[in-house]
Amino acid sequence: MRVEKTPVHALSPWRLATIVASRFVLNVVFRVTYPLTQLVVVGLHVGEQAAAWLITVQVLAGLLSPLAGEFGDRYGYRKVMGGGLLLATLGTLLIAFSTGFVGLLVGFAIVGVGTTCYQPSMQAYVSEWTAIERRGRALGVIELSWAMSIILGVPVIVALVQRTGTLALGFGVLTFLLALMLLSLWLLPPDYHLPSTGTYAIPSTRAVLQQPVVLAALGFMWLVFCGGETMFVAQSIWLPQRFGVDTAGVATALFAFGLGELGGSSLATLLTDRIGLRRSPLVGFSLAAGLYLILPWVGNWTLYLVCFGVYALCYEYAIVSGISLISAVDPRARGRVLALSSTAIQTGRAAGSQLGVALLAWSAWGLRLNGLVAASLMLLGVALGIAFVHPREVRARS
Repeated sequence: MRVEKTPVHALSPWRLATIVASRFVLNVVFRVTYPLTQLVVVGLHVGEQAAAWLITVQVLAGLLSPLAGEFGDRYGYRKVMGGGLLLATLGTLLIAFSTGFVGLLVGFAIVGVGTTCYQPSMQAYVSEWTAIERRGRALGVIELSWAMSIILGVPVIVALVQRTGTLALGFGVLTFLLALMLLSLWLLPPDYHLPSTGTYAIPSTRAVLQQPVVLAALGFMWLVFCGGETMFVAQSIWLPQRFGVDTAGVATALFAFGLGELGGSSLATLLTDRIGLRRSPLVGFSLAAGLYLILPWVGNWTLYLVCFGVYALCYEYAIVSGISLISAVDPRARGRVLALSSTAIQTGRAAGSQLGVALLAWSAWGLRLNGLVAASLMLLGVALGIAFVHPREVRARS
């Protein structure tokens, strides 16, 4: 099996910080859409289903990930990152000045495309500039921005929107921040191309997809995320039936989940490199599957919140460390593999959301069948990962 070598050096802390900041702002733009949909319903007099398209168009943009990955592998990850940030900046600017629903929809769609361009190229860029022994820490620090965006960023933007009654000031601030991130991007070093024997050749997408390890990695990600969504999507429907909680109770459960996400990202930053790129996600998803079997049987609300938070910790730990594993599957086509993985995640979640609702409506077991199916899918993905998914990188010798 051929292996590729990664650089001994790494991005300096302040350069990594600029990438974290960019990712943080993009996460805020996406996650703030959820609490603002009700304002759009009231302010623009559109239905809730129509307002939900502001989220849907951003998710659908993720289907363009393989194309973005192709551009990154061929033309440079930093260039595609810059293009993504430029699109996101233009999208938030359009949102800030839109007075109708169509303008908002187009603006959020542009943001979604920009984020889709930025994400896999950013992960590939950081992976190329970070030795495999330190990659879990670097990518883990970046992924902390996902949890921190809901804790620090979203409340500020929501407060600005509520104070003014419009999206102009809140998204104006986001536009300004994204413009700063775009300028700071050009201070980053150019792409680092992995040393290899002979001429550095970029394989075709067809050749990439013909590799069993790549197909196994995509199947692994599809299965674990399909399993995760099969359980998660049914929570908001099942919780009021099981515990008699209202919307505030569901929000409390989501807050516990958010704390677990933060803990999981933090642990991935600290432990992935020590435990191993391959072992970390396999262990994390296995523990999450076990908690899926336990959650439906918990009858105490406080205990359920604790278990739900611990599940989120295990799941987020596995996700963040899993990114490091996927980044090492094919270093010559890193951007495309990460982008294809993103598409596998999106389609897995879509399938899981449909399956989860259908199972809950059909079964007389309540959430127990969801938990059983979710755990089975996740453990099937883990088995696939154990059998076939191996990193193909080693550290370069100085």
